[in-house]
Amino acid sequence: MVKVSPESQALGTVSGSSSHHSEALLMDLTALEQCLVTRSSTRAVLIGRGNWDIKSTAPAGRPGAVFSSYIDRLQVLLMVEVYKYSEKQVLARKVGEFIVECQERALAADGNSTFTVAISGGSLVNVLRASLVDDDELSAKVKWSKWQIYFCDERLVPLDDPQSNYGAFKTAVLDPLSHHGDHLNLGPTVYAINEALVQQGSHQNEKIAEEYASLLPAAGFDLLLLGCGPDGHTCSLFPGDAHRYLLEETSKTVAWCRDSPKPPSDRITFTLPVIARSRNIAFVAEGSSKQQIMHKIFDDRNVSLPTALINASYGEKVRWYVDDDAFARVADSSVLANR
Repeated sequence: MVKVSPESQALGTVSGSSSHHSEALLMDLTALEQCLVTRSSTRAVLIGRGNWDIKSTAPAGRPGAVFSSYIDRLQVLLMVEVYKYSEKQVLARKVGEFIVECQERALAADGNSTFTVAISGGSLVNVLRASLVDDDELSAKVKWSKWQIYFCDERLVPLDDPQSNYGAFKTAVLDPLSHHGDHLNLGPTVYAINEALVQQGSHQNEKIAEEYASLLPAAGFDLLLLGCGPDGHTCSLFPGDAHRYLLEETSKTVAWCRDSPKPPSDRITFTLPVIARSRNIAFVAEGSSKQQIMHKIFDDRNVSLPTALINASYGEKVRWYVDDDAFARVADSSVLANR
């Protein structure tokens, strides 16, 4: 019998009665479904492909490899929630409301009274400005002085470079926040990369990643705010064999992404262990350019895509905020939480 280990953060981690990886294992669906429901009080969806005799051929010691070796026979989607909106302003408002909810839960539970958040770059920073700065009702609820903000990935460029995620966040949120009424001088603590090391050249890239990893909160993040690229990447975790080493990383929490398919070529990125330890994960995807990738993530459930792998592995704490344009090609409406 194969069972999902309740202690495991990764949904695809399995344990069986035999230690021999090539032995055929019989799936007890009732036990599996019960295990999934035990982990979460809400729905678990099992999607089967082929028969239920599963051969484990995954090499030992590769994160997600066991799950990936089964994916042509079995897919498990646990409680991923998708919230779809027709208007961008409404979407931004709903993202902001969720962020404030996470803030309040974290501050109520954390004796140190901090809210740890990590954000991606791209268009996400504009959503954050619209919801947390420009929306007067929501902005009044944001306790910026309690926030500790990190970046899920960062381009290894100076902080004032147009490609810097920190620079984009500073322009969209921090600069207007510093002139925003009662929030003057009550801004968040923001953790950026060591710009001095960036200036020294690429031979310091590993050290930049190691140093940033040393800054991460020991207890994990209260919230990750992620984007989704048209190729299915998030953070700087890219699909494809050339960047598989990032998805297979188990010991490092921050890794150097070499030869990024998007410029600039050198970046650092959170790895899956950081995502696994985070208590809430929210993706934001907008626009017609995301239609094809949304179809691959939610209809095909193609876990070779980092975003789909995160859905499959940590679905009980994942939610998506999308607009109508981005989700127009998705046929499976069962994932919508606000139908």
